[in-house]
Amino acid sequence: MVVGFVGLGIMGKPMAKNLCKAGYSLIVDEHHKENTDELIKSGAKSGSLKKIAGSTVMNAKVPMMIEDNVKPGFRIDLHIKDLNNALECAHSVGAPVPMTAQVSEIMQYLHNNGDGNSDHSAIIHYYEKLTGTKL
Repeated sequence: MVVGFVGLGIMGKPMAKNLCKAGYSLIVDEHHKENTDELIKSGAKSGSLKKIAGSTVMNAKVPMMIEDNVKPGFRIDLHIKDLNNALECAHSVGAPVPMTAQVSEIMQYLHNNGDGNSDHSAIIHYYEKLTGTKL
């Protein structure tokens, strides 16, 4: 497992050192590069926030959201089906999954407001409605 660690201050540096000692592959980033030196000597690799927190999905979906391009890739209605399956499975073994339930509610809102056949990037419509702001 590779762990990205951003911020090597009073709390971050000792936590990152413990991860290195435990054998995790660590990528570190810090504004004050001198804070990374000790960790790099311990086996961590220097990285950037983009490398640590970058996301191929977000790189693809953010432009779609900005352009209000909701041409289906993976439809909201399919998410609802999958989320319902996940909720049912979790509940059958007594596992609490509150965030899954929350996402399911957001997807249901989108379905009820005409986005059932839209790509999941249409989630921006939920947040636009919630905040009263158009992206």
